[in-house]
Amino acid sequence: MLLVMGIKLVYTRVLVVLFVLLALPALLRVARAQADGRVHQYMFNQLDFNPGFAGSAGFINLYANARKDWVGFGEGAPLMVQFSFDMPFGYRALNRMTPGRKVMVSHAAGLHFVRDQIGLMATNGLELSYALRLHLRAIGHLSFGLGVRGLNDKFDAKWRTPDGAEDDPSIPEGNGSSISMDLSAGVYFNTKEAYFGVSASNLLGPSLRNKLSEGMGQKPRMDYARQYYLVGGYDWAVHPDWSLGPSAMIRSDFTEYAYSFSTRVTYGNLVWLGVNYYISTSIGAYAGVHLFNGLRFGYSYDYPLTELRHFTSGSHEVFVSYTFSLKRDKVPEQYKSIRFL
Repeated sequence: MLLVMGIKLVYTRVLVVLFVLLALPALLRVARAQADGRVHQYMFNQLDFNPGFAGSAGFINLYANARKDWVGFGEGAPLMVQFSFDMPFGYRALNRMTPGRKVMVSHAAGLHFVRDQIGLMATNGLELSYALRLHLRAIGHLSFGLGVRGLNDKFDAKWRTPDGAEDDPSIPEGNGSSISMDLSAGVYFNTKEAYFGVSASNLLGPSLRNKLSEGMGQKPRMDYARQYYLVGGYDWAVHPDWSLGPSAMIRSDFTEYAYSFSTRVTYGNLVWLGVNYYISTSIGAYAGVHLFNGLRFGYSYDYPLTELRHFTSGSHEVFVSYTFSLKRDKVPEQYKSIRFL
């Protein structure tokens, strides 16, 4: 038993060190930081950018998120809404002849919807995810995920800029929409205390074009560059009732980079309070509460550090999630992390 605990502790520390080492080269290029990441409470649901996250709670998980950016900016400010669902299924021994069944395997499915609107552009995305999960009982859980996504881009030329400009020749007349397909892939590893993920989205590099009903023949085009994500976090029990949860995320298309660092304090697995920092972009705080039986609510606020601070009072984000099981018997793994209350 002591040997297993020792191996697990060493493995977790190696994981944290590896994440730091991987982050260092990117940190040296901070001057190239890109626009702010849209979801700041990423540690609670990563299905929107990593299909390998599906089933990681060990339960059925429902999640909803809404984010309003640039409050006070006026009409056309970014607004995003997300809904997701994921669940594990099909637990079995990887090799039934293995004494003690040290390795279990399971599957997971996920469904994620997002509506992202800014100005005269609105994009709807629906992604179906699948993950194969290996349960290495003495070490942790390792999953490999793949996602297939459909994108619908809508262009509403009736929208006008906040200054009321009319007849702008750069804005085509009429409305239009287009549809495209995309793929995502990811690897996700988690224990009771730590998690680590590597993923990529927009693998097909889709381009959405609108065929407008009116105008001068312009065809607005939205290109989706491939995005790569590196995410890691650790829940450190500093006291029987208190824990500290640092986490970090790096997002890049290898041309520009965005970095997020967060630290969260949790009391009694019931309430949490944290701060996050997007380098050169924004700073904010977030809080949440576990209401009862797997129902959670969270809120975050962030303030821009760019020139946008002269035009907005900040951005707000809320989420609600519900985690439950349809079975009365004990699930294979009960997590201590507040991400899986």
